[in-house]
Amino acid sequence: MFEGRLKILLYLLGMGAILMVARLAELQVARGSAYRETAERMLIRPIEYIPAVRGRILARNGEVLASEEPSWDICVHYGLISDDPEYLRRLARSLGINETALRERVAHMWRQLSRLSGMSPDEIDQRCRTLMHRVDLIRRDFAERHGYETTMREEVSLHPIVRDLNDRQQVRVRIALNDLPGVEVRAGTTRRHLDDPTLGHLIGRLGQVSMHDLNEDPHRGDILREYRQGDLCGTAGLEYACEAMLRGSRGQIVMNLDGEVTRRIEPTRGADVVLSLDLDLQHRIYDMLAEAVIRSETATGAAAVILDLASRQVLALVSYPGFVPGDYRDRFDELAADTLYSPLLWRAVSGQYAPGSIVKPIVLTGALSAGIIPSDFTIECQGSLFPSQPDIWREWRSYVTGQPVRHGVLDGLGAIKNSCQVFFYTVGERMGGRRLCEWFQMAGLGRSPGLGLIEEAVGLVPGPAWLARHTDKRHYYKADGRNYAVGQGELLITPVQAANLAAVYATGSYMPATIVANDGRERGAWRLPVSPATWTTIRQGMWQVVNEPGGTAYRSVKLLSDEYEICGKSGSAETSCRALSFLASWRDADGLTRQQIIPAHTERQARHWLIARVESDGGEVNDLTLEVQRWWPHPPGAEKARPSHAWFIGFVQPQSNGILRAGQRPSFAFAVLLEYGGSGGRHAGPVAADICRMIIERFPQYARGEWASHTG
Repeated sequence: MFEGRLKILLYLLGMGAILMVARLAELQVARGSAYRETAERMLIRPIEYIPAVRGRILARNGEVLASEEPSWDICVHYGLISDDPEYLRRLARSLGINETALRERVAHMWRQLSRLSGMSPDEIDQRCRTLMHRVDLIRRDFAERHGYETTMREEVSLHPIVRDLNDRQQVRVRIALNDLPGVEVRAGTTRRHLDDPTLGHLIGRLGQVSMHDLNEDPHRGDILREYRQGDLCGTAGLEYACEAMLRGSRGQIVMNLDGEVTRRIEPTRGADVVLSLDLDLQHRIYDMLAEAVIRSETATGAAAVILDLASRQVLALVSYPGFVPGDYRDRFDELAADTLYSPLLWRAVSGQYAPGSIVKPIVLTGALSAGIIPSDFTIECQGSLFPSQPDIWREWRSYVTGQPVRHGVLDGLGAIKNSCQVFFYTVGERMGGRRLCEWFQMAGLGRSPGLGLIEEAVGLVPGPAWLARHTDKRHYYKADGRNYAVGQGELLITPVQAANLAAVYATGSYMPATIVANDGRERGAWRLPVSPATWTTIRQGMWQVVNEPGGTAYRSVKLLSDEYEICGKSGSAETSCRALSFLASWRDADGLTRQQIIPAHTERQARHWLIARVESDGGEVNDLTLEVQRWWPHPPGAEKARPSHAWFIGFVQPQSNGILRAGQRPSFAFAVLLEYGGSGGRHAGPVAADICRMIIERFPQYARGEWASHTG
């Protein structure tokens, strides 16, 4: 019996020894590297990161439009930001003071931060609240992904609360706040944009990364490249569109407890973005558009786009009025309140307008190419489509007599030259809405222009699916074909698309436009299924518009050049009057009736603005009514003609009387829009001619098509 007990004891001792050996093996072999890393981390200071540096944005000739410059950030520990009791207790113990004294010191720190930075306490508080909300989202996202909660890196880190301090400011902050752990002034960078009103829309802005940015980051898991809470990324314009190129990677400094650097990784600057944009050309066109708007009695803004034909690179992308990039946040309320000139609207890229007659050449192209009409097709224009009903489907009115013009017998060439409505009503009815929309899409309408900008509007080509969703139409009607053929109805286009449409007329091919010259993207051209003879007719008609008596722009568009000529097309696109402000009446929480004039274009905008402002001040909006207080250019229903947007598009080519000889080719395409500008031929046409003349005289390389040697 004793031997049995001894065997059991020895067995138990043996099992214990085996377990100890196994445990030692696990600690030394399986987990040895992990414990070694932990021991090493205990012998080094917390890792410091060197901020990433974004790449620059450069114009065509090397001008720096955006760059990163050194600055200083005031960073505060998350425990102070979130008022974490456990962190504050530990901090009080380390300072040898009680928690009450610590809280008084922290409150003084926030007051000092406000005074030294120039930010109001409310602004600082809002930044802290936003930061805490984002960290909470990160914590919850981690828990959902992994099934357990843990302390996130963001909860034990310092976060920039005040950015962009200069050297003098950072010294003052260091002196004022050096007695409180948890607050540091760290070296950072700030984004400097060129103070140029032509670039406010284009350059864009930076903003703090969102939860979506953190989750969808393609570099997530790469400690040096991934986004971290508080990082900045592009939120608009080129800063957003070229984020992948501009974004750099942070550096890293590892030091031991003695302060010796054991490892240093330098930050990597993001790639520079080189634009095809010519800054000098941009400035000159901006000034010309400003003069045109000032001269006009009704124009509220303007846009112009210049494209190199061979590459479809954007040489100028101009919207008037614009704003200096740095003014967006500082003057946002003021800019947003200007509903007459709407400086925040990026007309060249985001503005969507009925195209009017500038689509007539593609309509004729489609009709001839699809066999809808023969090449010798003619009609007799008597001033309206139905002579017995002269007030409907009529011609444009003569500026001299005020009566609808009568063009007589016209073929396709004459119809473009004279911009004959009756001819294109007839052709549009024969083609039908569906086929017209197909040809518009072939020419680039209703699709992204290709610049890669988040602000790009695609315009509207009303296909069957769109009609079903947004109208009560089950199919296209004859009236749709007539309207679309003269650029009216639901059809919408942007100035970038209009310039590319002119490029299609000049080359016979569609190619997406580009403004970034070094993004490495391949952009193939797609040749439309059109015969050379048809394109000859189209281009000859556009030449006659400008260069032959009787053309709609013959008197107003004068290039005055012995070397070059313009082939163009005018467009006067009827539009609606625009609301500029609303009179709001409502009852407040005390039952008192209040009124206020609100600058807005729509009831929805006015309602949202008013409710947000009143409720943010603790008020209440009841029984709200809104009535348009001001219209532009006149109230609807007034005894005046409907307003129109003025278009002129075209291309410049060597002198050839409209028929290019072997070796000759057009050089650049253009589009000019005067918003509420009236007649395209009379008002937009002269501006376009002045721009083309200026390019030929001051930028002859573009008139010669020598774009490649002037990029970057």
